[in-house]
Amino acid sequence: MQKIRIGLDGIMLASALFGIPVVTGTCALLLSLRWRAWEVLAAGVFVDLLYVPMDGIFGVPFPATITALVVVWGLEPFRMQLYE
Repeated sequence: MQKIRIGLDGIMLASALFGIPVVTGTCALLLSLRWRAWEVLAAGVFVDLLYVPMDGIFGVPFPATITALVVVWGLEPFRMQLYE
């Protein structure tokens, strides 16, 4: 299982750098559904620092980080119900 997590982390990071956002979001969802995925938050911060202008998108600062927080914390009860 650890190899799957590392593989999804690698795919998520590579797609954040070079790929399309759909792959990044899918990997983030899969990681958040199975584990406490703090690396999803780190990827959100990384994407914001790399791609989002200082004013944000449509006036929203750090949209990827906010989305990552919603995914990680929002799926926590569902993940707990499924796996613990």
